Amino acid sequence: VKTGMLATPEIVETVAAKLREYRVPNVVVDTVMVAKGGAKLLVDEAVQMVKSKLLPLATVITPNLPETACLLGTTEEHIADQGVEGMKWAAQELHKMGPKHVLVKGGHLPSSEE
Repeated sequence: VKTGMLATPEIVETVAAKLREYRVPNVVVDTVMVAKGGAKLLVDEAVQMVKSKLLPLATVITPNLPETACLLGTTEEHIADQGVEGMKWAAQELHKMGPKHVLVKGGHLPSSEE
């Protein structure tokens, strides 16, 4: 099962409950929560529900840089300024939230020689 944008806390709660009920073995959480222009698509309560209810059920999560910053309560710049090391740090921090695997997508990083 792959999730997409889960717009409200109630939707996140329902999806998480059904994943547990049906014991879904492989869950890909595509953390759609920030628009391309940078606007947040989810209210803070929904983000918290994703973190507490959905990420622990995930086999893999695939946040981009803005979504990673949102999940970690930091800024994109804080991660991007450290380049690849910042992304490694972010992935380790996200892993602590429960998913088995984390793939932080770096398309929003400035170009570098790394």
